[in-house]
Amino acid sequence: MGVDLNGDKALLAIDDASAESEESWAGVSESLRERGPKDVALLVADGAAGIWSAFSKAYPRAKQQRCWLHKMRNVLHKVPERIEAEVQGSLREIMNAEDRKLAESLAEKLAASLDRNYSKAAKCLRDDSERMLAYYAFPDEQWRHLRTTNIIEFELRSRPFAHQRLQTVTERNIGDVSGVRAPRSPQRSLAPVQRLSTPQRCSPATHRSKRKRAGYCKEESRVR
Repeated sequence: MGVDLNGDKALLAIDDASAESEESWAGVSESLRERGPKDVALLVADGAAGIWSAFSKAYPRAKQQRCWLHKMRNVLHKVPERIEAEVQGSLREIMNAEDRKLAESLAEKLAASLDRNYSKAAKCLRDDSERMLAYYAFPDEQWRHLRTTNIIEFELRSRPFAHQRLQTVTERNIGDVSGVRAPRSPQRSLAPVQRLSTPQRCSPATHRSKRKRAGYCKEESRVR
């Protein structure tokens, strides 16, 4: 899903793949470049390594932002439930920091405190720190739109025929959809193009408890 300079959103590509490998994403990114966008300001995606490598080759000048909600979940999975709320609050504080310098300082402070008893959580927080803060290079009024990506997964998982509706929208908005293909088999994993700055909705991911799922939805509402 892409967003142009006017803030208009459009589905750019959807394809099926056996895995989110660099090879799979390379086909999507190369097709996308051939059909339309020649330059991309920012790619927002989850933690799958394949997409970063593939899109770096197709769009070498694009900045890269990793989804904050995915990162929060990854960190929270590595701490005991009794301190989840406290850690989640600290993560939210980092994400909403008024500038990058403060965000970096808060992130290191939290990582250092986690290092004492939860080294895996600390390592997870420090991992890919450059991509976690890429949105600070853009105007602050856009930050809340540049931190998350789950809207795509939500649409595809919650609506069985969403790809048909989205393809219709794409035809209306950008005309040429020769490279947009509907999924051939529901058993194969979907590899949609990740977005640039589409607002976030809660993803129906599997979590450890109902309370935790509610917490993530609440967190997502605050992000917006």
